[in-house]
Amino acid sequence: FSGNASSASGGGIFAETAAGGEGGPTNAVATPETLTISGSTFSANAAGGEGFGNGGGIHVANANATIRQSTVSGNTADGSGGGLSAGNAPYGGTILVTQSTVSGNSGRFGGGLSVSNGY
Repeated sequence: FSGNASSASGGGIFAETAAGGEGGPTNAVATPETLTISGSTFSANAAGGEGFGNGGGIHVANANATIRQSTVSGNTADGSGGGLSAGNAPYGGTILVTQSTVSGNSGRFGGGLSVSNGY
């Protein structure tokens, strides 16, 4: 996933248990509630506009997500999580990042990773 943009959240991918309609070219709705990303690269993606926009590379909300053996680099977000943003309210969820590289990302809150329990 490279060179994508969203005017809201999830420049590379947006995953949420309920259809959110905010994602860029790849708007993956994680149903029932699990998203697994493996062996992937997210680079040069962007999320936001006017100070809003979370997860330049990946935005996960209200879902369980596993990201492994992947690279998240050179992404930007006007809001939280230049590389990866995870917001798990109000329904909860977990996120696991393993054997991955997160580098060279920028965001207003959390250049590489932002995790929040609310929006």
